[in-house]
Amino acid sequence: MTETLRDRLAVDIKYANQYVKLYNVDEHHLSGKIKEQIDILLVLDDSHGTSRLIPSSRRMESLKLLLLSKLELSQDVVLKSNLIPANIFKLISDVCLRNCDSSESSEHCDIVEISLWLLSENDFLESVVSLLKICQECLENFLKFGKCLYKGSDLPAFHILNLIESILIVIVEKHSAGTLTSSSVDHILIDPLKFCNIFVELVFDVDKIISSLSLLKIVPLLSTSPFKLPVIENLWSRIKGDWRGVRWEESSSHKLFYVLCSLSNHFLPKESGSGEKGSVMIVNDNTFWEIILSGIGQNDSLIRKQSRFLLKKALDVIFTQGCHCNDASSIELLNWHSNLSKDILKLWSDYFLVLEALEEKQTHVIEPVLNNYENSTSSKFSASISAAWNLPVYLAMFNHDSNAIVRWGFRLFLSQNLELYRLPSVNIANFIHHPFLEALNNNSLYQKTDDGFDVEISLQKLFLSLGSMPKEISNIFYSLILSRLCSINWGPVSLFYVMKSLSSVTSDDKPWDASSFATIKLFLKNTIHTHSPLIRGAVQSCLLKMMVSLFDPTNASLPYLADIFGVFCCNEAFKRGSESWELVVNWLKTFVMEEEASNFISHSQSLFIDPSAAKKSEIIVSTKAFARMCLLLFDASFFLAGEVTDQAKAFCHVMNPLFMYIVRIHCRPFVPISVIDCNVLVICNFVEECSSMSSSNDVTRNTILKVTCNLLEDITSCYRRRLASVEYVSDYDAIISYMKGLYTLSNEEELLSHLLRCSEGLVEDAFLILESREDLTMAKYFSMNIISWMASLLLKEVSFSDRYFMHCKTKVSTYMKNYICSEFMSKTFNVVAPDGSDFSQSHHLLRALIKSDYLLLHWKVLHSLLEAHVFVKEEVISWRKADLLLSDAIESVETGGREILSPVMSVFQILMPLAIKESFNLAWDFCALCWKNVFEYKKSDYFWVVIEKFIAMTFQEEIMLMTKCERHILKYAHDLYSHGQTIGRIYQLFISHLSNTISSPTLWKAYYTILVDGLVFGPLLRKDQRIYKDTCEYILSYGAKYCLNPSLTCEFSFSTSVRVKSVALLINIVKMELQNLISKSSSPKIAGEVTNHLWQNILKTTKENSRYYGNSHVHRLKQRAMQSLLLLELCLNEEQCQHLMNLLCDSLQIESHQPSVKYFQEWLLVRILAHHPKLRQTMWDEFQKAGVKRPGCMSSFISVIFHLSRALPHEELEKFIGKGIEFIHPWCMAQQFIVRLFAQVVLQKLWETILTKNFEKLLSRFKVVFDSVNSSLNQGGNTQRNLLKLKESFYFEIFHPMDHFSLETIFYDIPRLGNVSNDEWIPTSEFECLELHSVIQLKNESEALRQSNAGDWAVKSAAACKIESMPTDGDETLNIQKKIMPWKIDDLEEASLFPEAVERGKQLGRRSRKSGGLVVVASLVDRMPNLGGLCRTCEAFGVSEFVLGSLKYTEDPQFQNLSVSAERWISISEVKPYMLGSYLASMKEKGFSLVGAEQTSGSIKLDTFQFPEKTLLVLGNEKGGIPADILPLMDVCVEVPQEGLIRSLNVHVTGAIFIWEYVRQNNTR
Repeated sequence: MTETLRDRLAVDIKYANQYVKLYNVDEHHLSGKIKEQIDILLVLDDSHGTSRLIPSSRRMESLKLLLLSKLELSQDVVLKSNLIPANIFKLISDVCLRNCDSSESSEHCDIVEISLWLLSENDFLESVVSLLKICQECLENFLKFGKCLYKGSDLPAFHILNLIESILIVIVEKHSAGTLTSSSVDHILIDPLKFCNIFVELVFDVDKIISSLSLLKIVPLLSTSPFKLPVIENLWSRIKGDWRGVRWEESSSHKLFYVLCSLSNHFLPKESGSGEKGSVMIVNDNTFWEIILSGIGQNDSLIRKQSRFLLKKALDVIFTQGCHCNDASSIELLNWHSNLSKDILKLWSDYFLVLEALEEKQTHVIEPVLNNYENSTSSKFSASISAAWNLPVYLAMFNHDSNAIVRWGFRLFLSQNLELYRLPSVNIANFIHHPFLEALNNNSLYQKTDDGFDVEISLQKLFLSLGSMPKEISNIFYSLILSRLCSINWGPVSLFYVMKSLSSVTSDDKPWDASSFATIKLFLKNTIHTHSPLIRGAVQSCLLKMMVSLFDPTNASLPYLADIFGVFCCNEAFKRGSESWELVVNWLKTFVMEEEASNFISHSQSLFIDPSAAKKSEIIVSTKAFARMCLLLFDASFFLAGEVTDQAKAFCHVMNPLFMYIVRIHCRPFVPISVIDCNVLVICNFVEECSSMSSSNDVTRNTILKVTCNLLEDITSCYRRRLASVEYVSDYDAIISYMKGLYTLSNEEELLSHLLRCSEGLVEDAFLILESREDLTMAKYFSMNIISWMASLLLKEVSFSDRYFMHCKTKVSTYMKNYICSEFMSKTFNVVAPDGSDFSQSHHLLRALIKSDYLLLHWKVLHSLLEAHVFVKEEVISWRKADLLLSDAIESVETGGREILSPVMSVFQILMPLAIKESFNLAWDFCALCWKNVFEYKKSDYFWVVIEKFIAMTFQEEIMLMTKCERHILKYAHDLYSHGQTIGRIYQLFISHLSNTISSPTLWKAYYTILVDGLVFGPLLRKDQRIYKDTCEYILSYGAKYCLNPSLTCEFSFSTSVRVKSVALLINIVKMELQNLISKSSSPKIAGEVTNHLWQNILKTTKENSRYYGNSHVHRLKQRAMQSLLLLELCLNEEQCQHLMNLLCDSLQIESHQPSVKYFQEWLLVRILAHHPKLRQTMWDEFQKAGVKRPGCMSSFISVIFHLSRALPHEELEKFIGKGIEFIHPWCMAQQFIVRLFAQVVLQKLWETILTKNFEKLLSRFKVVFDSVNSSLNQGGNTQRNLLKLKESFYFEIFHPMDHFSLETIFYDIPRLGNVSNDEWIPTSEFECLELHSVIQLKNESEALRQSNAGDWAVKSAAACKIESMPTDGDETLNIQKKIMPWKIDDLEEASLFPEAVERGKQLGRRSRKSGGLVVVASLVDRMPNLGGLCRTCEAFGVSEFVLGSLKYTEDPQFQNLSVSAERWISISEVKPYMLGSYLASMKEKGFSLVGAEQTSGSIKLDTFQFPEKTLLVLGNEKGGIPADILPLMDVCVEVPQEGLIRSLNVHVTGAIFIWEYVRQNNTR
């Protein structure tokens, strides 16, 4: 019997021996008992358990004890005697096979294993062959059908595997003992290769238990002597075959790496050739290194850990075998040489250090390692081994949680030379397609920083360098790039920079073919449709450039190109005359033949004229795409050949068939309506697309407009025919298309007059249909659209003297007056089916849409009539009372769909003042409803239309002047401010409206809070918003190259505009208040209210955030408030200035401000004191009090004294300086370094003024003071340097509080010089158009301040020291944190590489334990944190076994918080406290020394105790220690020597100390 089996059955053997001795039984007696027990089991089995008196499991235990007794009794002759016959064994094996569940598998396998030892050699061979055959058949059934079928029963597959393991172990042991020859073993397996392949398949089975058992138990046995089956070779072949399919697929890679790690001793044997049997030297196979390289870069942390383990083991194999691995030098990923050097090993060591460091989360842990990697390891590794191994490092950096590490990774990778990766096994194009492109979708990469790394430029270089790679690499990259772009959910910023970089790529091979069309359309329709118009347009421009550079035009026809070009948005990226347009035009010239162009046009025209031909066409080009493609061809100067040399004639000649088809079409009643639709839309699309960005004479456009003008009468005839034919709801799309065309035609000034004359009949038809009482549902809808179009022309600059136009205006106004007077909303528009039947399900939505559109059109017409002054608002209110009209509006908004909101609010933008006067409450209810509906469209472009309408409707000067409306106005103003904090453009629209609407500054008396909100407005953008804003501004800087619509702006760029307009409003108030102050007509009440509210704003932010950091929202709010107060100071009276001065002094005393705020507060204080001499009399007392209250604030008051000396007139200066020196010179010896420094600098500055002004009294009076100060300062050192730096700063050298009082200084220079973020700098160009120079100058006359640079604010004291950067050049100076992953381990199952094996082992109950070592018993400990901490300590120091009172403890959250998954990696047993005594006795019998951690009268000090190798440590309870009944069982009690008074340690701490001491002693041995 094997030692493993004997150890596992130690307790059972003990009972068996006791049984033999107690009853003095012999072999004959035991044989009878065994036969009797088997018969009982067979009877129980046949009866299916119905008559069982004793459970079969108990009978099986009895059978095992009997067999063990027989085995123990006959140990001397066990290998020679026929202890049990073969038929008995067959019965035993049959019982063990058929009566088994998951809990009994181990028990039954033990019985079979014991029985095999009790067979003779002949019976053994015969029985084993028979039993293995049965097992093999079961497993074959399992692989085929998923069931282990045996005699009609479905047996657990893992039980069959456990049984095979037991059989194989006995065979191996018998062969080792010499009782079984190799030839006999060869005959045991009937078909060895088939048997071997079964387990190869089972290894890769989906069931993890089956896979783990096969892999960890069976395969190692089959691969070694005496079997020597090629199972390892077959597994490696299977792995190589599967590898090509699972690359980049983590879900499939788990099994692969699990197999490799589990059998690493066989795949990577310590010795080659004569070394470990049943092994394969895979280090010589390049596939192995490809697998490792891929695994190190996987996203799954377990796979990465397994890969590092395999790599370390493989390198160790090569290093230890040296020249025995000569084939390794041919591995392209290794570049290994037979003359191994320590330098290469050191590189690998550094490489592993980088990989393991990148597993950490803390940036400070990783940075030193990456410094070393960047400076030396990366380049040396590429030169000495292979650059391919750097790719997993870059990938780990790309996927790191820290954006700093991600950016670092990109900087490193993009600086690499791609030529280093030109290896067949390294697909650099695939790497860039997959992980690299996905990692580029990270906005933080594109943040502008000072590290000198520009992602855009680096990406351009990378993509360009890919073009110089071999064709098999570059073509793969370029051909697949589109599909990869479509598969990633791009952020707008990332997509723009990637596309811009890709647009710089050129390729002579033109890798894009016709198959790229569908991908481009998908990209345009799905990938970028949600992005902002600004970025969307830029991306489309880049894509067009990519098409020109990479598309192979020989692979596609013009219809395909037209179809693609038709998807691009005209107003965003592909407008005629734009740079993109000209690029495509020039590109078309290079490959399109004139014949091909003519064929395209003629073929497309034939499709428009004959729809039946479309069925034969390969692709149907839309009318829009056709018009755009035709214009591209005409701009490319096609068709100018032969007799046709004029561009206008060429256009007419080519397009004549299409245009002529529409001439006098009303005379051809049999032309299908679909053909008419198509031809009308083609002409309208030509008109829409022909407008050009070019200001030069556009012959093509003029020709199109001229031809269209000649066809207007025929076009309107088509409209009239279409109006007469509309009948079904399905005609809705056609009506919308026709109306779009009508608006397009009327938008061209050259066509408008003639269009009006030609549309006379169309409008008359529309009125006739509207007046008809027939149920012409769709015709009335179309007619109302036409009337709405006609009404909209009233707002255009059309000659109103035109007779027909005046007639139309009269008819429209009459129609609308009748409509309003006849109860606006009561005239419902019922959409019914023409035949009276019900609508189909698909038309229900259209029905509702048509109904709401019909109502919307009436509101549009009413707005046009009011806006054009055809109707007067009082007139409309007289026709229908305000409350009824408001009710109609409310019902329309509630039931009419989203589009109706804008025209309804446009109407009430004119009617609201009257509506409020007549129906106050209902009017504001209507406003509340509109407000609610506006914000329902917050995420759509329509939101900006309706929010602007709401602002215009609500915030009218006439309404704001109504006192009873103030509450509502302020409420909505506050709401707009709140929403503006997240959507800045909202408040920009609001302030712009107020600045354009409010004519009288006195209005702000009631609404000064709105002004204050505007002055301090500006949300603090998140990092991603700042990046987005910078990107939009970057796009706008390119002008029309990327942005065709100059009105587009970034949604986060409006805070500056709000503040500029608010400052303009404030200056108008200041101007008015100054006039009142000069004329003494009234005190500056508005300015006083604004000042108080601004200061309350400062106090509020101070209270909420007592400390604030630079560029924080609080910092910015305070700065903006101080900028406004500086302007307000101009018009404040002395009393108000006195109050403001007190507030400023208190603020300087209480807070330590950011530099810019401090500058502004000191400046404001200086100007107040300069303008009000009376206040200077109390100044010194205020300053003195501040010095007592907070000495640190005196630097500010000392600065005020200096700048005030520069602002005072000459006659007051001498007295002031004398007083100032008396105040300042004691502070030259202040304790605070900053205060001392400021006092010394100001004293020197004042002394210079005394010398310049030649104040003789002051010279003689203070000479001793200045001499002593200068003497102390001339000693050099850090103080001298800081003194010079402060003295030469702009604040003391250049800045003048009176001369530099300008908008430039307040809003640009001081924020810039105060180190505020540049988005707070407002350049003077923003104020130039506001004409504010009458109050305050725009710019400074001198450029000195403009040319100054920001200085250091935080001046370091003499004690301050600079921390030197960490050295990275040499290893002897590089000391970093390093967490070691053990890899040279004996029991792989206990490593963190194999969580599956550990979990499966726990489930199977067959997990092995080390026979020796330290066992820690914590059954008496009951607090979960202590147990969790002990578990973690045991795992860290490799304890053999950890014993708990209950295994359920490991599931407790408190336990797991402390153990951090350590319970998964160590052997844990359960011993209940009441069973502890018997357990300790059994462990003592196994040779363990029992050591109790307890203080007793005879306990030994830990520092003097020597631990035996087999030690069992017993830890006591937290309160009671080790109980009295357990203490006598201890061999020795040991205590930790202590010096303190408590004389007690936490049980976790005690256990850790004991464990460490044990490990220390054993490691020493």
